[in-house]
Amino acid sequence: MRLRDFLKWGDQALALQHFELAEEIARYVLRQSPSNLVSRTLLGHIYLESRRFKEAEEHIVQALDIDPEDVATLIRFGEILQELGRHEERLLILQRAFECDPTRMDIKQRLAALQAGSGNGSTGNGFLTRAGLARIHLRCGLLEHAIAEFALLLEGADVHWSSQVALMEAHWLNGERQAASRIADEILREHPNCLKAILLSADVRAQIGLVDQARQLLERARQIDPDFALARALYPANGPSRLPLPTDDADVEVPIDFLQRIEATLATRKESDAADARKRAAARVSARAAAEGQKGEQRIIVTPALSETSPAEEMPASPPQSASDTNLADNEEVQPEKSWEALLQRLEREGGQMDEDALDALSDQLGDLAANAPNKLKAWQELGDVFHRIEQTDRAMRAYMRALESSTAQQEES
Repeated sequence: MRLRDFLKWGDQALALQHFELAEEIARYVLRQSPSNLVSRTLLGHIYLESRRFKEAEEHIVQALDIDPEDVATLIRFGEILQELGRHEERLLILQRAFECDPTRMDIKQRLAALQAGSGNGSTGNGFLTRAGLARIHLRCGLLEHAIAEFALLLEGADVHWSSQVALMEAHWLNGERQAASRIADEILREHPNCLKAILLSADVRAQIGLVDQARQLLERARQIDPDFALARALYPANGPSRLPLPTDDADVEVPIDFLQRIEATLATRKESDAADARKRAAARVSARAAAEGQKGEQRIIVTPALSETSPAEEMPASPPQSASDTNLADNEEVQPEKSWEALLQRLEREGGQMDEDALDALSDQLGDLAANAPNKLKAWQELGDVFHRIEQTDRAMRAYMRALESSTAQQEES
């Protein structure tokens, strides 16, 4: 059967909290393909959900050795570290997750909560790092800026090797294949299963005519990621330098008695859950009926005359005018923080459709507020996030740079 479908059974078993069956499915695949990323990640999730945290950590660490930039896996690792009471390590992992995707507001909120809980009084500060800014450059296609930032960053000590992976990708996207290949070789010496390094190395070899080596690398990649999910996201033409990816689905041979046992177990569990859901629904209906019966004498149903206007047909009251629709200078009664929120909302809502002059005027207003905000770092970060979401790349970069300047100034003051 198709490996993809077999692993979906593992996900279903996990969702139904049938942990032993989910583990059996994942381990069956790993016995045949020890570097399979989906199985490794699935095992980490299974052990996390079944509260076997040390085993969960083992498999999540191996998954991150394959793909150190996977934000979902980093977040899951943070959950494991929280359960193990290793809070400083959890903070570092969440910071890495935020560096890999600086637009993730949910990660920023987790970091803010951790800082607030630590009692250091710096809630919301210091989240945007040089690595995070470099990745924003990479996401926005500002490759020269990304390369310069990552190269400078990697000159320092204690820099995670995921930044080396990002630098490799930036060189590759910028057409600098030799530089990308050199970094890929360095990465693979230390992390032989790093999927992105394998894929980009395959592309470089195909480009210079080493087709057999490229195919061997693709086969290594397939052992890790049989569906070539990352490869299809990386390669613009569905293959490295016009060398097509294999199109046949990866299969797995599973004994018929094992397949039958999986199907029977999942079907029984689903039927049991469905029966429980029906019982709960019936109980809720009975409870509501009993409650309605107790106060039935107090209920008075009024049907409006046809000539009257029903409440549903009445025109809604006009909403109060938003601060975003008024000129900031003409509305001195509006509190600055409310003006900031209203203007940010207006930028997100209308910024993509504004002409250049209107956008410049709104940007100047927000810039003045950010420059005078009590928490400049947080304000510039928020402004950069909104500019990034409405695809105003240059303005986003300027805002993020101001955020970094504010962070540096704050650190110097402390």
